[in-house]
Amino acid sequence: MLRQLWEHLRGRSDLPPIGNLDTKQVAASWPNTLLVNYSAGATMPQVTRLGRHTDDVEYTSMVTEWILSCSREVVRSGRPTEKEERFPGEHRRRSYHMLLLPFASSSGQGDYILCHLTCLD
Repeated sequence: MLRQLWEHLRGRSDLPPIGNLDTKQVAASWPNTLLVNYSAGATMPQVTRLGRHTDDVEYTSMVTEWILSCSREVVRSGRPTEKEERFPGEHRRRSYHMLLLPFASSSGQGDYILCHLTCLD
């Protein structure tokens, strides 16, 4: 459903404008969703949690680096992407699925990536 929202917001454009994203709707509908901003000139991306955190996703350093590296790939490609990976957790290994959706800044660059994580275990 999040991908359908992205397609709707995109319309005929390559990327939907970030200004059209209703962050309150995302927060209410999709837990474990982050917005990663790679604005030009920034040395580190800005990460904003939109959806509530659930206990099935452990934001370990490995998971966080995975989010950031996949987000960088999507910034370069400008294409929506889905990834799966397995990581050690505090009590057990966990498998995650991540949907990454690019959004355009006001300058038209794909500087924003909406990341939605789900635990597959």
